[in-house]
Amino acid sequence: MTTTRLVEWFEKEAAGYLATIEQEAGRIGSGEADASPEPLVAAQSAARALAGSARLANARWLQRAASTFERALRRTAVQPGSAPRLAEDMRLTVDDLRYLLDASEPDDARDARVEVVAARWEEAGGYTAEQPAPDGGTAGFTAFVIAEVTAIGDTMEQGITAFNENPASREWLGAILRSQRALLGSVRLDAIPVIAEALRAVEDLCQLIVSLDVPVKSEWLDVFRSAREVLRSAVAAIEEGGEPGQTPALSRLRTLREELLARYGERVAAQAAEAPVEPETTKPAPEHPVDPRQRAVVLRAEIAQALGDQTEPRLALDELYGLLLNALR
Repeated sequence: MTTTRLVEWFEKEAAGYLATIEQEAGRIGSGEADASPEPLVAAQSAARALAGSARLANARWLQRAASTFERALRRTAVQPGSAPRLAEDMRLTVDDLRYLLDASEPDDARDARVEVVAARWEEAGGYTAEQPAPDGGTAGFTAFVIAEVTAIGDTMEQGITAFNENPASREWLGAILRSQRALLGSVRLDAIPVIAEALRAVEDLCQLIVSLDVPVKSEWLDVFRSAREVLRSAVAAIEEGGEPGQTPALSRLRTLREELLARYGERVAAQAAEAPVEPETTKPAPEHPVDPRQRAVVLRAEIAQALGDQTEPRLALDELYGLLLNALR
């Protein structure tokens, strides 16, 4: 399984998350969210997983936009009469995220599209709430962390068994990375630094294993053993109402990460530099969207980029954009 294969894998997953968000937007627009917070919670979960998947694939524009979207959904509540507009803004955001996933736009256009997503949710005062969404409180986040970390530890346990039987297995590397996606996509992960450090160490070393194409044994296998023990200790501390702290397993994992990256990081960089450069091919210009609402999003991004930091014209643009979207509904 090559690094390219990993990226393709996560891009395919990202498309699934976008489809989920679009489906939940339809449920919200139909009025289901008036009786249950489930559609909004499901959309938030998918946005968080999307941000994690984008991070693993190094799709930084998609990660930025998905993280902004997840934060917005976490503070969103469906107010009377706001469901149709909320659903429409969710669909428009999905359109933007799909363009970012496609990655065919130039960097400046992607920057502008990320800004459009941020502006859309900053202006969504009609259905944002001061309090977080149902799963966004401290107790809800703690339960989410315990469930996710326990599941990651279980996947590592199965992976360790698989690697002992077949050190060349690559499917379990993907399974471990996939199990981490939701937590890595959470904007609140850094509130628990021990877990954040462990997950990022595993991510870094999984990428190194793939790049070097080495069997998962000896010190490489010890990475997963140490990470599993870190996560088990962290869950135990959280369940007892405490904060996860320093442990021998965390010290071992930290040392492994530093030593392995120092020993092999330069080799990976050299391999990348020596790789044959494929002749550039001219990509066809991306087609403009047919849907007038999508076209409006693209035009707004292009005009906003041209205006730069000019405050008054940008305010006028935002007002015109809102009127246009209302007319297209």
